[in-house]
Amino acid sequence: MSEKNRREHFRIVLRSSKCIVEGEERQLQVTINDLSVGGFSFVSPFDVFRGVVSVSFSLGGEMFNRQAEILRKYENENGSVTYAAKFIDYTDRERARLNSRIMQLDAQRW
Repeated sequence: MSEKNRREHFRIVLRSSKCIVEGEERQLQVTINDLSVGGFSFVSPFDVFRGVVSVSFSLGGEMFNRQAEILRKYENENGSVTYAAKFIDYTDRERARLNSRIMQLDAQRW
């Protein structure tokens, strides 16, 4: 079974979208790799994030602010770090709003 098919939520690859991630030690603008209703992965120039972080990003012209829990991190050859995080503590309505934007963005690509 492919990685894409094992995921619980549809995931869209963004690779050039930016977001703000704020942890205990600092706030940084980072690059989003991919995004789903359940979470996202992003690349940071520094290894500074742990635990729960605050995330702010724009998708389809709409701002989203979420809390996310860092699940994994991978060090890249260039010294940057790729993080995987899941969104936590948000309502079904907020989840539906994010899902709607993800699906609209995906449809625009075709």
